Amino acid sequence: MIDGSGRELERRESGEDPYVLGVNSCPSGWLICCYEEPARRLSFCVMPKFADILQYYDRAERIAVGVPIGLPEGSRERCCDVEARRRLGFPLAAAVFRVPVRPAAYAESYAAALALSRERCGKEIFKATWAFCPKIVEVDRIMRPEMQERVFEAHREVCFWGIKRSPMRHKKKTPDGYEERRGLLSDALCCELAKRDRCHCQELGVEPSKLLDTAAAVLTAHRAFLGESERFPHESEIDAHGLRMEMVY
Repeated sequence: MIDGSGRELERRESGEDPYVLGVNSCPSGWLICCYEEPARRLSFCVMPKFADILQYYDRAERIAVGVPIGLPEGSRERCCDVEARRRLGFPLAAAVFRVPVRPAAYAESYAAALALSRERCGKEIFKATWAFCPKIVEVDRIMRPEMQERVFEAHREVCFWGIKRSPMRHKKKTPDGYEERRGLLSDALCCELAKRDRCHCQELGVEPSKLLDTAAAVLTAHRAFLGESERFPHESEIDAHGLRMEMVY
């Protein structure tokens, strides 16, 4: 079952049944997909702040987040990003953007971010990446190494790749792309996700594909809870704050 009403979930977790979360950024904050066991029930809602999610869903077994966790400091790219692009291939590899160095992500302006990026890694930071930096920083301010067994990074395309071990055939924002992903997730989660014209995305203020991206993250969280998840790379790199730079799928 799917609650796509867009209202904050009415029930606060009692702890009676285990549940996991998939989390993605959205225009009004953070889109959350909650998957409850053993009911096999999906529900969606939106919360304004990442910290609110950790507080409200304090009993979540695993939380898969569609935002980079662990940031580089110099010219070397994160190995997980390089490996993800290699596995996805053209054209989906473009969905894995170059993660900005931490000083650039925290910069006060795009001009400052550009200068810091050029200084630290010899690369420019694209405007689209800069627009995403507030979300990266919001997560980075909170994350600590001891949290990463429960809260971890999960890239949407890598999550889908992990289901069938090959890239998706259709672009995610097309009707065929939606149905391709919906079918895979419905089978993997053992519950029927809503069709494109019934998914309540307008009430939530997101595109239909964003719902599927977040459901893919919750599937990864569920796999991690069951001990079935994998990651790029097998030997995780550690950033300057002690955070593992890895993608779980």
